[in-house]
Amino acid sequence: DLAAIGKWSRAGAVLDRVGVSLTFAQSGWKEWKASETSGTGERVGRSVTMGVATATGAWAGAKVGAVGGGIIGSAFGPGPGTAVGMIIGGTVGGFAGSYAGQYVGEHLVDYGGEIGGLAQDGLDRVFDEAGDAVDWVAEGAGEAYDTWAFWD
Repeated sequence: DLAAIGKWSRAGAVLDRVGVSLTFAQSGWKEWKASETSGTGERVGRSVTMGVATATGAWAGAKVGAVGGGIIGSAFGPGPGTAVGMIIGGTVGGFAGSYAGQYVGEHLVDYGGEIGGLAQDGLDRVFDEAGDAVDWVAEGAGEAYDTWAFWD
């Protein structure tokens, strides 16, 4: 029945997104806690880098595992064997991929921290300059008021 296949397909897509999101959040949070002595920008950069690397590895592993599991499962019985093989292969592949992604993330996390730190420095400078501009405008407005009040 095509309607049932469509429902399972949509359910699989939702589970895929939920799994990737949870993997990103968990690995990012773990890195956030591990880099508590770093500045905010560096911490954000490190956490996002680790989250993206781990979630990407888990996603890719699940996709490859599901295809491989489906092929193997089909050998034991097309239909149910394919579905069971895809579920098992996707799960195993997702776990294996998340470990591979974590490994890659551990090698990239310092670069992510550097980028986050640079972004934080840039934002600090922008806000400092904006604050200086506001001070300049306020000072000018105060002087204008004083001049106007003098002639009043």
